[in-house]
Amino acid sequence: MMSSCNVSKFLSANQILLKKESVSIEGDQLPVERTRLRDNLIYLTNNIPFKKEAVYTYFKNQGRIDSAGGVRRTFYKMISQEPVFFDSLSINKTRVNMVNYLKKEGYFDAEVTYETSIKGKFGSVKYIATPKGRYTFRDVAYEVREPEIAVFLSPYWDKSYLKRGEVVSDANYQLEKNRVSNILFDNGFYFFDPNLVGPLIADSVGHKVNVAFRINETEDRKVVQRYRIGRINIHSDFDQNYSKLYNLDTMINNYRFLQINPKFRVKPSTILRYVYLESGDYYSKSNFTRTYRQLSRLGLFRFINVNQSIDDVDTTLLNVDLYLPPAKTLDFAYSFDASYANLRTSAAAIPSTILNQVGVSVNKRNLFNGGESIRSNASVGYETSFNRAVNRVDIKFQNNLSFPRFMDFLGIISGLKKIKTKDGYLLTRQFVETLDDRVTTNISADIDFVNFQDWYKYININGTYGFDVIQDNEHQYRWNHLGINYFKPNVYSLYQEVLNKNYFLKQSFENPRLFTGILFKDFVFLYKTADDNFGQNKKFNVSVELSGFEVNLLNKLISPDKEWKLFNTGEFSKYYKIYAEVSQTKRLFGRVLGAAKVGVGVSQPFGSSSTVPYLKQFEIGGPFSLRAFPIRKIGPGSYVDPVQEQLFPNGPFYQTGDMKFEFLSEIRFPLFYIFKGAILLDAGNIWSLSKSDTDREGARFRWKDKPWNQLAVGTGLGLRADLSFFVLRLDVGTILKNPYRLDGSYNPYNSLKNRLGHLEYNLALNYPF
Repeated sequence: MMSSCNVSKFLSANQILLKKESVSIEGDQLPVERTRLRDNLIYLTNNIPFKKEAVYTYFKNQGRIDSAGGVRRTFYKMISQEPVFFDSLSINKTRVNMVNYLKKEGYFDAEVTYETSIKGKFGSVKYIATPKGRYTFRDVAYEVREPEIAVFLSPYWDKSYLKRGEVVSDANYQLEKNRVSNILFDNGFYFFDPNLVGPLIADSVGHKVNVAFRINETEDRKVVQRYRIGRINIHSDFDQNYSKLYNLDTMINNYRFLQINPKFRVKPSTILRYVYLESGDYYSKSNFTRTYRQLSRLGLFRFINVNQSIDDVDTTLLNVDLYLPPAKTLDFAYSFDASYANLRTSAAAIPSTILNQVGVSVNKRNLFNGGESIRSNASVGYETSFNRAVNRVDIKFQNNLSFPRFMDFLGIISGLKKIKTKDGYLLTRQFVETLDDRVTTNISADIDFVNFQDWYKYININGTYGFDVIQDNEHQYRWNHLGINYFKPNVYSLYQEVLNKNYFLKQSFENPRLFTGILFKDFVFLYKTADDNFGQNKKFNVSVELSGFEVNLLNKLISPDKEWKLFNTGEFSKYYKIYAEVSQTKRLFGRVLGAAKVGVGVSQPFGSSSTVPYLKQFEIGGPFSLRAFPIRKIGPGSYVDPVQEQLFPNGPFYQTGDMKFEFLSEIRFPLFYIFKGAILLDAGNIWSLSKSDTDREGARFRWKDKPWNQLAVGTGLGLRADLSFFVLRLDVGTILKNPYRLDGSYNPYNSLKNRLGHLEYNLALNYPF
């Protein structure tokens, strides 16, 4: 196949394909600065890795791509790449763009040259950038040629981005230009033109620059006029094809509502809650943007159109019309998933698993005419293997009622807002505005039935009340105030045999349980940066879960001599669980990326509970964890379960623990076409934290046992098909070190043949972190 992908035959005599572009930095910049400059200069090149097979596919199917149907056309575009030709004019244009970029970064004496190389029908370019010295601000003056604007801005200059010692860069100039423009736009200067902000007037002494930030004069008097909001019309069921008189024309709280339908589909109070415009206020661009964003978030309108016009009588007033065409409020969706998961080879068996799931969901928006929505989803999943038709059945019915606003039913936030501190209030104004703008209140009720053949079945009923907060594109929070979770298991004979010989597993799994949280159930924080041009990103998340705290407190206060039970046999589970993980993907060189993740978690029972419930304990292994080990096979610690080894050596596995540590890493590199490779290295384990866990030798986390010797270590290779919309991933792992000694050695394999016969295959979608 490789030799047959001859793209040269598609080229004319004078056509040459651009195969590679590279950048080198010459000079005495610090390594971090050199890397930053090189990465940003590379972005100015073609910046698309040359894939010979993808370019061949483009030429081969050139006539079919445009004429193909939607699905086929999308597939062709996924597996093909439009060629880039070697062109001296484009190369020189790129060189000029690089010089301009360096000057905008403060390197005003920068030079960029290039070297070219042509071999046959393929060409490459190397750009050599010499930034030289970087210029910084010395003295900054502000010149505003319009007196009205000069007087207004005079108190704001102390917050300027243009300060002595800062780099004379286009980024700092643009920050200051945007800052000044936004101040004016938010204080009535509706017609202010940012183009009046001229380029910096500079005079340099060495690499120190004296500059003047200038706002030029204008003949348009509207630019210096401050405007207030006049009348506000809200067309709450707007239809551009309707040309008759409105059937409803009414004033509500100084807002004029105009309706085609005499009845409101959306409550006026709901719309007004997200309109941050008031007659008589100075025009504020931020309030208009906030109004647009919040009304869009409701999902009740096909689009939001906000028009402003100068009043015919008082020309200092801006009249506002909000056009809100209604959207459909009922949606249906269907889903079907089929995948292979946790494929594994062994000398004795091939217990490969196939997972299938079908589901249907319905979403009803504007349920109570206040922007509320309810989503219900019903799904049936089943798991099969090559030696059994059905291993496991999972039936779920999930319901979520959401309100596009903060609903403080318990009054906790309302109380906290009233607490004063020496700096103001306990909850800042910015935090309260975030609750108003970016919070969705959720009430959920779910039922999950699982039947694992010959092992166990259970029903799990869960209800929560809490909030989702999207602070910005990088920060998200989820906080559940109230949560009730009822778990009722039923054990079959095979698993009962396991439980009878494993006290801790028996204690954590048998009997009904109720997980409770009244003031606090769980909290999740997620931070994720967007992928840059090289696929680099950072992620951090932490989750905290608490159950039984309020029940335990009330039990001690009301009946300290008697433990409360649920229906005499069920336990009120009392535990806490904390987990945090951080990951980063970073470019090492060229198109080679390094990625790593560290995760640490701990859970502990308290009160009358002796173990953390099995469903809430940590597990390790599998396609998104240690990829050389099947999920739930190893641990806790160096413990080897004799029941597992004797009766179920090929699974299913069931090992869990109270503490978890894992380190995952891989080096990702391009191979050919749409395929990428990876080299894997993972390490980690789980442990028990119970002091009474004395029957399972090596299971407890104790420093004297040197827990670093109990880490499981695996390596392997990965093959990934990058299909743009998703990544299909096959990781093949092999064990380097078991967490326990076997015949005096941590290495389970004494020969290459033995190792190759015990590889762990994991097929999954997208990257593991």
